[in-house]
Amino acid sequence: MVSDTDLRQSRLSTPTGADSGPPLSAIARQLLPLTNLPMDQQLEWKRADAADALQSVIEQTPGATLPPVTVVPSPVQIGYRNMCDFVIGAGMDGMLNVGFTLGPPKSPKNFVEEPTGLKHVNPEVFKAAAILQEFVRSTRYQCGKVVNGKPNSPQNRATSQKLFRVARVRTNSAGHVSVILQATSVGHTPAAVKDGIGRVSNFFTAQAFKAGLVVKVFGIQMCDASEVKFSPSSPIQFLTGSPCAQLESMCGITFPILPLSFFRTNMSAAAELYKVIGDWVRIDHGTGTRHVFLELFSGLGILSTMIANRNDYAKVVAIDSDRAAVTISRALAAAQPTPKSAAIYLLGDVSSVLPIQLDVLQSESHGQPLEITVVADPSHNGVQAVALRALRACPSVRRVVVVATRLRRVQSKFMMLMEPESAPATVGEPFAITRACVVDTAPWSHEYEVVVELRR
Repeated sequence: MVSDTDLRQSRLSTPTGADSGPPLSAIARQLLPLTNLPMDQQLEWKRADAADALQSVIEQTPGATLPPVTVVPSPVQIGYRNMCDFVIGAGMDGMLNVGFTLGPPKSPKNFVEEPTGLKHVNPEVFKAAAILQEFVRSTRYQCGKVVNGKPNSPQNRATSQKLFRVARVRTNSAGHVSVILQATSVGHTPAAVKDGIGRVSNFFTAQAFKAGLVVKVFGIQMCDASEVKFSPSSPIQFLTGSPCAQLESMCGITFPILPLSFFRTNMSAAAELYKVIGDWVRIDHGTGTRHVFLELFSGLGILSTMIANRNDYAKVVAIDSDRAAVTISRALAAAQPTPKSAAIYLLGDVSSVLPIQLDVLQSESHGQPLEITVVADPSHNGVQAVALRALRACPSVRRVVVVATRLRRVQSKFMMLMEPESAPATVGEPFAITRACVVDTAPWSHEYEVVVELRR
């Protein structure tokens, strides 16, 4: 068994930027730094990393102990990544590529190299990227100031001088493909933009058909911002399909994937993650207590819908601030078979809606003992302090399950639930960590998700 010290050292010694070797090797080492570790050692490294982060929280809580941290491997370890954002730019040889950035951002040695050979990316995603690359290298593509596939000069690597800047490619479990291209009007006439969009649409459609790809969505987002990334506020022109044309299935629920959604890039591991949470939050009906399931940052509401379908909670409540996601959640819930738990999907900021909803749930119990189970799967910054204080102050909240992808960034948030009642500005009985499980959602990389249960 490799030691925790050796595993940590492997992280410190793993290169994360370009090196003097072949570009593909450098990209693999940048994106998949654990690629040379056997899978059992990768899992042990992630378990030890999560345990170390949780232990630092436990040490600040008098009398607390850390339960064993378990690990669930990804069922699929090769080709599991179903979505990639590809940059369109020049490689080391000056050729235009559709791929990943090699080297530190904004560095003069920052190149874009082809993603071919990266074992974590789905083959259908590769095929779509290759077609886009063939187009941007074509002599027919004049909008990007390209001659025979090469920029006119090294200065032409600037992203603002190309019509197409970045591409999001996603495939679902059925192998259907969605492609969103971002274009800029900077440096291009309206006629040139229209011509370029028409050319890329026709070229991709024809070549995708030859390659056997089933394209459900092909769209263009116009964005002139200096930062090269997709904008949630810029509209998308759909040349093929519609916003809800690409469907996915998980946990017995079929749902649409929105074009710019970052929903679960490893579906097999996501199913394992939801299974862990679902098993942990099962309840005993024989207690005479009213049980409510409350999900914060619910997204498309897949977990809440799954729990509602089990019909073991008196009520299921889901809260999210994304209007499109909540609209889909409500439609999914309405389409589910009966019987099921009463479920509502609320739109609003969690820190604003949660305190009000906790009061509503208390009033609805009409004196019957009430226990609320909360599941929070927030962004990298974790649950807001206002929401944590509301959970801590509500005596009916007996269990909180938190899903974290950046555990060390949210350690202070756990402390708000666990610190003694004597701590300043603290109201309510403290929670204690009772279970923790690492789910390997990104084999070969440092990334993983950890599920932590806190009870009181």
